[in-house]
Amino acid sequence: MTRFVSPIGYLCCLKNVMKILCETGCEIEVITAGILHDVVEDTSVTIEQVECIFGNRVATLVKGASEPDHLRQGLDAKISWRLRKQHTIDFISQEASLDQLLVACADKLDNIEAIRQDAISKGEKVWERFNVPKADQ
Repeated sequence: MTRFVSPIGYLCCLKNVMKILCETGCEIEVITAGILHDVVEDTSVTIEQVECIFGNRVATLVKGASEPDHLRQGLDAKISWRLRKQHTIDFISQEASLDQLLVACADKLDNIEAIRQDAISKGEKVWERFNVPKADQ
């Protein structure tokens, strides 16, 4: 079962990102942001709540790892996906701090590993769960 439909898989992603950041020797705020990197996108928690509880630095890192909500609302999945991914590419290549890059790269590395593992067990069917075809991924 993939992490997109499994709470266990979702929690494993957070653990894996944390592990990558720990092994890289990151500071506690970066590791904390890695654990929280999807909280704003995937729950009702706001960036303001993250800042109130964990501080400005963690909130800034989480915000850097979060796709803007307005890029998802009212758009079909394929258009939304392209806009969100382009936003991420633009942010990483033009604005991100080193710590934001560390969080983003740890997440992307874990995502790639999850896809690789699914491809081993499911073959080409792994690409059916995405909003866009394999070539666009």
